[in-house]
Amino acid sequence: MIKSGMKVACLNFSHGTHEYHVETIKNVHTATEIFASDPILYRPVALALDTKGPEIRTGLIKGSSTAEVGLKMGATLKIMLDNAYMKKCDENILWLDYKNICKVTEVGSKI
Repeated sequence: MIKSGMKVACLNFSHGTHEYHVETIKNVHTATEIFASDPILYRPVALALDTKGPEIRTGLIKGSSTAEVGLKMGATLKIMLDNAYMKKCDENILWLDYKNICKVTEVGSKI
């Protein structure tokens, strides 16, 4: 891939262990060094690390992973943290797995 023009190797930290990614980084460095003595083929290869950010999951709409509902402008949508609502979401209720949401938002704020 380096010969073909690869300039960046992207590592997605949402998948794989840190040990796996360390080996990939070593492989990129080794592959780059192979071309170090050839000024025509050599090019630096950057590493882009797509780090895993916070994930907030919602519950299932009407118990289905494919169901959809329409939300209406101005309507009230209750955010529930009780696991009893995990598979009972609809246009009025949305379950979240983020138990600290009440600590990081204020009543009436947009989320």
